[in-house]
Amino acid sequence: MKTQYGFTLMTIGEFETWLTQQKVTRRITVIQEHHTWSPCYKQFNGSNHLQLQKNMRDYHVNNADYADIAQNFTVFPDGMICTGRSMNVAPAGCRGANANGICIENLGNFDVGGDKMNTAQKDTIVRMAAALLKKFKLSPETGITYHAWWTDSGKSLGTYIASRSCKTCPGTAFFGGNTRASYDKNLKPLIVKAMNGTYSVPVKEEEEVTQEQFNKMMDTYLAGLAKQQPSSWSETARKWAEGIGLIKGDDKGNKNYKSFCTREQMVQFLYRFKDMK
Repeated sequence: MKTQYGFTLMTIGEFETWLTQQKVTRRITVIQEHHTWSPCYKQFNGSNHLQLQKNMRDYHVNNADYADIAQNFTVFPDGMICTGRSMNVAPAGCRGANANGICIENLGNFDVGGDKMNTAQKDTIVRMAAALLKKFKLSPETGITYHAWWTDSGKSLGTYIASRSCKTCPGTAFFGGNTRASYDKNLKPLIVKAMNGTYSVPVKEEEEVTQEQFNKMMDTYLAGLAKQQPSSWSETARKWAEGIGLIKGDDKGNKNYKSFCTREQMVQFLYRFKDMK
């Protein structure tokens, strides 16, 4: 755990232990799921959890006229959890569900076309919801709510209705969607498994690599190959090829025996070889 700016940062494993030691005097009946929308994944650099949490508190206090940061917890893209308001203080998360609620902000923009949720964040969201439901003796059927299931005035809709819901939060792509039907199909079964001990941590998905990133990786790999010395077992063949002029090396004399052979290099070798006797 790490503490800074009055917040504590922890892993999901640490949270599960920490939560059992907390005494909450408020009556809790519902766990709210939100997304921050902004900041999103672009603002997260892998080590600025606490700074982003402080920035959110500063914004809420200075611009929203809140007494403190709105949420009780924030879940970051790498699965780390940061404390916010004390659980003994009602959040300013979802009008109609704050008095007896716990507010979780999941950092990211999970509307369609926004951030693709990391596997580590998914895992923490599932296990955290399960731990909180067990802590407060709530069921996954009635103990979880999405911000999108409420109107601006604080009336419960029970699901997302575009023309009436206050927001799309926690996002139209949050675990497949922000409706009650989507929750029942996608997130609730995972929470149920986490609560009864049959949940398995998801396998980390392969992250997409841009062409620029791939080119840099290949340049690094090829540079490493060029520095390697040729194997001893090829010495006789190398001396023969160099002796007849088949292998001449580059303008610096480097023969790069460990490098890949391109097609143009191959045809150059064949072109030299065709006139050799």
